[in-house]
Amino acid sequence: MGCYGEIFRKTAQIELSTEETSASKETAERYMTLHRLSHEIRSTLTFEQTYWKIAEVALQMFYASSSSVIDVSGSQKDWHFVSLKGLDNARASVVEKQMKKPVFGENLTVIKSTKSLNYIPNVRDYPGWIDVDNSPLSWIGLPIVVNDEVVTLLNIDGERANQFDEEDIIFANAFAQTISE
Repeated sequence: MGCYGEIFRKTAQIELSTEETSASKETAERYMTLHRLSHEIRSTLTFEQTYWKIAEVALQMFYASSSSVIDVSGSQKDWHFVSLKGLDNARASVVEKQMKKPVFGENLTVIKSTKSLNYIPNVRDYPGWIDVDNSPLSWIGLPIVVNDEVVTLLNIDGERANQFDEEDIIFANAFAQTISE
């Protein structure tokens, strides 16, 4: 009975409720994804490959409707997309034209100036949001910092308002640290 009792005790410790197990597995998978991404970024990827990989991983990791990376290294009139996932070119073109104007892109300039995450739970409540067909309803913007400068931004788009929860924001901050130097 001693051997079986020990097995039973360990099994009981491992058996969590289905919900807790599912959440724990998802959290562990997110950490593993960040670890793999960190390794890939530091390998032989070019900047272009890195930006496409970052957008792809963000799309999957946050169950986003789309993700993109914007080059903000120059002045605002020169900002442009460098990778798009789940975002059609027509919509991206409209957004790209609008974000170059000083009256728009405020959500991006905040990230650039503070070097920190910006979360808009419901873009309908945000004045100056660039609204085009199939616009996201919630949004997370992350800085990609190189040599203490925000050179690019990662956009993570949600298809419904308040899509991202507290855990998503925690992982978004970890994601930003992983993709920055």
